[in-house]
Amino acid sequence: MLPEGCLERRSLGSGKLLAGPSTNAPPGRKEESRVNVMVEICTWANSLKYWEQAALERILAGQQFTEDTYEELLTYMLQDSGLAEPTVERPLLKRLEHLVQNGDSPRPGVRLVKMGNLQNVNALVPGQDLPFGPALTAIYGQNGSGKSGYARVLGCVGFTRGDKEVLPDVTQPMCPNAPCCVDLTLSDGRCITHEIGGKCADLASYYVFDSTSVRVHLNEENRLSFSPGGLSCLGRLADETDKVRDLLKARIRQCQESHAFEALFPGESEVRQVITELGPDTHSEELRSLGKVSQQEQRRLATLDREIAELKADKMSERIRDLSEAIGDLKTLKAKLIQISKTLGDEALSEVNEVLSTGV
Repeated sequence: MLPEGCLERRSLGSGKLLAGPSTNAPPGRKEESRVNVMVEICTWANSLKYWEQAALERILAGQQFTEDTYEELLTYMLQDSGLAEPTVERPLLKRLEHLVQNGDSPRPGVRLVKMGNLQNVNALVPGQDLPFGPALTAIYGQNGSGKSGYARVLGCVGFTRGDKEVLPDVTQPMCPNAPCCVDLTLSDGRCITHEIGGKCADLASYYVFDSTSVRVHLNEENRLSFSPGGLSCLGRLADETDKVRDLLKARIRQCQESHAFEALFPGESEVRQVITELGPDTHSEELRSLGKVSQQEQRRLATLDREIAELKADKMSERIRDLSEAIGDLKTLKAKLIQISKTLGDEALSEVNEVLSTGV
């Protein structure tokens, strides 16, 4: 017996595959136990800080955690610790509050309606969709037609002890950066583009069985364990909050890296001494006071700007004078060269060349 919404696929021989939702256990104690557990978890969550409650809220809502999610949770963590000022009003955690007050299940069960648009998976036909009926879906075809390709994708998306090795399309040129992905349509209207190899939180509770997993369950040692429904969110809460803490540690390590202040603050000064000795005991007010320019310093800066402008003007005058002298020297040299050329005409040059050639 499988939980609600689980998929089951069995090899029928001759290349046939059956898939469909499993039969549900009778309602009653099982669902009541699950609701009670979730109510206790959410009641316990009231003792957590806001950023941890916000993480649990997103987990119960089935949201995917992205880099922006971790950044937002880190901001809430800093605010909870008094290390950052709240800039906007925090959103209300309506799902946790509703669950504690009404004892409702945090998420209705969903069913996989369709999978398709597989990319870089075997040699499956592009743009092909595989729909699933509300009861039982039979898929059959010749060997090599792609049944196992779809089955492996299901095993990677959900949970299986069977075959979940997704192979690329060997008929196409190898592209190591090309992602293997699939579009999953759920009964609640959502369409998820899932990259194969990562976790799919929305279908994490789906169990997939194939002929390989049957042999594993029948022939190998299998430990039987049981945990009330809903406890898995605690494991994920620990994983996601650890990632936020790791992000904070990375920020701290980045801030602890040594910086070369010599280029910014050359020479000995009060500012350089304070910057060099920055530490947990440094008062922020002292830093702010160093960043303020007094009226006396403003007057001094104005004087320095004027003196720099005067020096630049004087230096420009010297440059113009030097260039003028160089132009005069060049004109004098030109006049002398012209006079020498006239004095030493062609006849004189011929006599000089004759003397040099005959030696007389």
